[in-house]
Amino acid sequence: MASLDNVEKDRRVFAFMEGMVATLDLVALSIYHFLLISRALVVHSMECVVAGRDEPLSPIGKMLLQKDLCGVINCLIGLEKPIEPEAARLEFENSPWIKHPRFCSVLVRDKNGKEHWRKTQVDLEKHFIILEDRVGEGEDDEAIVNQYMADLAVSSPLSTDKPLWEFHFLMADKCVAIRIHHALETGSL
Repeated sequence: MASLDNVEKDRRVFAFMEGMVATLDLVALSIYHFLLISRALVVHSMECVVAGRDEPLSPIGKMLLQKDLCGVINCLIGLEKPIEPEAARLEFENSPWIKHPRFCSVLVRDKNGKEHWRKTQVDLEKHFIILEDRVGEGEDDEAIVNQYMADLAVSSPLSTDKPLWEFHFLMADKCVAIRIHHALETGSL
């Protein structure tokens, strides 16, 4: 009887593993397609930058920028040790992120009301928000940081006078909140 139980257990484990492989194949295919699309967007963005012209906003980008639709991705990273914002700033200045055309472009409207991406000089002081004190009060650190993130998500849209991303360094809470607008990735033709 014990051997039949082991066979059934092995069969279930094998079926689970087959399902995982199929899922991983789908994930890998999705990542591959995402990378192809991203590469095409970067090539198009670079062509606009080289030509010295604004890059038009796509219909999806327009949709994501509607005031009623929150198109901001909010990501929180917890750290074991506090981060040094100055070290992050130095690293960031030389990263591919800051050189990507969309991450150094602002959204502008022409005289006809059409929206475009326009390359600008990135001022990291406007993108790095450094909070030295705890972001809330209480005993539950996770609840405090979660409340901060919830407040950001519902009451703090990204400012359109700079590229649509920011990093919040929560020094006392040893966290970094990253905010990026969806339109940065999907907002071009």
